Amino acid sequence: MKKFVLLYQANAAAVKSMNSAPAAQREAGMKMWMAWQKKAGKAIVDFGMPVGHGLTVVKGKASKSTSRVGGYSILQAKSMKDVVKLLKDHPHTQHAGATIEVLEQLPMPGME
Repeated sequence: MKKFVLLYQANAAAVKSMNSAPAAQREAGMKMWMAWQKKAGKAIVDFGMPVGHGLTVVKGKASKSTSRVGGYSILQAKSMKDVVKLLKDHPHTQHAGATIEVLEQLPMPGME
């Protein structure tokens, strides 16, 4: 099995919409996430969590990050195609401007 890192991304409007939604709507959203978690089952290596605003560091100097990443998960599957199938109707993509980037983890030379 291969491992895949999912990066949940959203534009400013989607983040504002998610953060300002009424409590009942946020609760319904969490129920959708839990339903997706059940559907994905053993494919989930790390359910992940939201991440906050960060910094971009270049040669030891930090500046405000412009990343749209708001969270992550790690899945395992035979192929990228199988991961895409697991992401059909994923709750994150229900928000306009929200996307999921899928990256395959590659073996580290000499660390296998």
